[in-house]
Amino acid sequence: MNRQRKAEPFCIQDYRLVPGTEIYRKTLLNAKVLMDTDTDRLLYTFRENAGLDTRQAVPLGGWESPRLHFRGHYMGHFLTACARSSLILKSTDPEIAAALGKKAGVIVQGLAECQQALGKKESHPGYLAAIESSMLDDLEALHFTGIYTVVYYNLHKIMAGLLDTWLLLQDKPALSVLENMAGYIEWRLERLTPERMEAMTETRWYRENSDTFHMEFGGMHEVLLRLYEATKEKRYLDLAQKFDRGWFRDMLSGKKDLLGHYALHANTEIPCVIGLAEYADICGDEASRECVTHFMEWLKVGHMLPTGGVSGRPAYPSPADYGGELFEFPHMYYKHTNFKNGESCCSHNLNILSRKEFSWTADCRWAQEHERRYVNAVLAQQHPETGGFVYNLCMTQGSHKNHSADGFFCCNGTGAESHAYLTEGSFFHKGDTLWLTNYVPCDLYWGEQETTVEARTGFPMDGKLDWTLRLKEKKKLTLNVRIPEWAGADARLLVNGTEVQLRPGSFAALERIWEDGDTIHAEFPFHLSAGRMEDRPEYVAVFYGPHLLTACAQGFAQFEGTQRELMDSLVPGEKPCEFITQLTCGTTVFRPICNVVEEEYNGYTIVTEPAEFIVADQVLLGEEASEKAHSLESQCGRTGENTQGTFLLAQYPGSISCRFRTVPGKKLWLRCFYADKGVLRRIPGQEAAFNRCFRLEVSDGEGTEEIAVQSLYEEEGVPLTEVYYPVMERQGDICLKVSGCPYEGESKGTAGFYNKIEIGYFE
Repeated sequence: MNRQRKAEPFCIQDYRLVPGTEIYRKTLLNAKVLMDTDTDRLLYTFRENAGLDTRQAVPLGGWESPRLHFRGHYMGHFLTACARSSLILKSTDPEIAAALGKKAGVIVQGLAECQQALGKKESHPGYLAAIESSMLDDLEALHFTGIYTVVYYNLHKIMAGLLDTWLLLQDKPALSVLENMAGYIEWRLERLTPERMEAMTETRWYRENSDTFHMEFGGMHEVLLRLYEATKEKRYLDLAQKFDRGWFRDMLSGKKDLLGHYALHANTEIPCVIGLAEYADICGDEASRECVTHFMEWLKVGHMLPTGGVSGRPAYPSPADYGGELFEFPHMYYKHTNFKNGESCCSHNLNILSRKEFSWTADCRWAQEHERRYVNAVLAQQHPETGGFVYNLCMTQGSHKNHSADGFFCCNGTGAESHAYLTEGSFFHKGDTLWLTNYVPCDLYWGEQETTVEARTGFPMDGKLDWTLRLKEKKKLTLNVRIPEWAGADARLLVNGTEVQLRPGSFAALERIWEDGDTIHAEFPFHLSAGRMEDRPEYVAVFYGPHLLTACAQGFAQFEGTQRELMDSLVPGEKPCEFITQLTCGTTVFRPICNVVEEEYNGYTIVTEPAEFIVADQVLLGEEASEKAHSLESQCGRTGENTQGTFLLAQYPGSISCRFRTVPGKKLWLRCFYADKGVLRRIPGQEAAFNRCFRLEVSDGEGTEEIAVQSLYEEEGVPLTEVYYPVMERQGDICLKVSGCPYEGESKGTAGFYNKIEIGYFE
């Protein structure tokens, strides 16, 4: 029996876009890009792999280039985007909708021909991809030409696109091709032992004393579960469970966030969590649901960027520190600010999980989290003219969006999918209750109640919203209107002109007899607010209502003064939701990130007078009394002095330990000082260099917790760099232990502290 959801999502067929709105414009632009993409170009690598005529087409570039191992993945995204666009535009643009539906059908026919041709070459029928099946042979034999492989990632994208084409457009040939693919995968995997399957689906970038290998297999678990749900064929459920990994479940079911410890690739694991969410929905498995919630709570508490997105640099050096797509330890954000971060795919996929969480709980906080990503990540990705999408929506100083319409990378695909269904998650329902969760101009048909809700708003550029009900007859219904937390005490909600009570950060339950033409009017004022980066208080994110405001300046966005003075200095600009102030680089516009296009921007503004770090306790290196009072011990260690001061280090397998007093009720941080030449700041050309790699563990009365791993390229004579590590709230004394962390089979030096080690909190 499936678990009972508290709120049910609507289908795409239940929504109608409103011409003239920004959401409609974005959807239509995305559809036109799909229309302009040549079918033969899309099919080129599939036909080439199958030995068929490529029809003199020019192959696509970027990730779809004929020799790149990612080739073929975009096809699946494209099919899903076509199917969704065909439905969402059916009432407003029927010709475009019909053309996209037809295009999807032509592509499915082309894929079927490729699958048939490949069946004559393969040992078993059903294979379909733009890459050779020998890549699967290599994977099963654990023979790799690099440090990662994405063969099942590609297969998942194709299968998901076929499934959506069948379910949304009733394209039966798509189901036939899909089931043939599933049969082929079933044939391959039934020959493998559980141990080999576990080795193939390994996704941990860090495992002690092991070389890095990474297998990205996308949402294979999810798509096979969806196929099982649609067909009721149990063999698809059994096949899906082969991609449900024990170690991953064990991690998610526990209380410790180990995402950073394993240096997990964010958008490898998020689709795996979506698979667990599907299993929870389809099979009614409460344990899977708890795993999903643990994951989402971890991200919310310790990994989320100001946009609501995730991903950045890991704790470990190269090769894990390669592209800004991994998890760090909780509360550690600073390293993300000097390289790529905020992969767009993560934001799209996390909002799938936010919608799942809301459907399970009807909890307003999941709707608020969904809005944060929707406004500041999803709506921030599409170029307003080319329709291209952003790969990394970075928070780095001096960022550019770098839109691409022809790179055909992963975020091109997820962007095309999400922009074909921007109304998703706007409403939920259950019985006679409707939740108004996301503010999108559209018409919703609530078939169960024979009611249409017309939503009209200029959101997110203003906070005024109107909903009008269309009913055939009077009806008792409950409409739950989300009151955003950012609106504060000035928020207003009126039913037919009469004001009702509300509480920001919750739903206003409007239970009454509704009549045709009844209206709900909301005024949610925007206010300026700010939040500092947890581990670097000088980095400040500025918000206006739901918007992250970015400092559109060339070079460092730095303000002379405190965070409060920065906020007081902001004055309204010429355009809605924009503000102006003086930074050290000159007059600067603070603009919503969703409105940034070509200009350079800064996700954080650096204040020269940050929140003060209050030192609660410290051990002074080289001072015998202080070291003794803090029980400082060093195994295989030595102290000394150089131009930077007194240092303490240990050689592997040595360790350093000491004790600190804590302050009850305060979020505590360790502050350490290092002579690091490049790893912390990621100086180009020195990414792979490190000569120290060590872990920091904190013990108290409740146990031991690894709070960070640090790698350094230590060199005498470079300026000292301070790093903060999260200790969080503790009771009583704590013990800090620093020990060597073997990486890629190498054992480097431990630590390299200078002058003092402090524990304290930010005022």
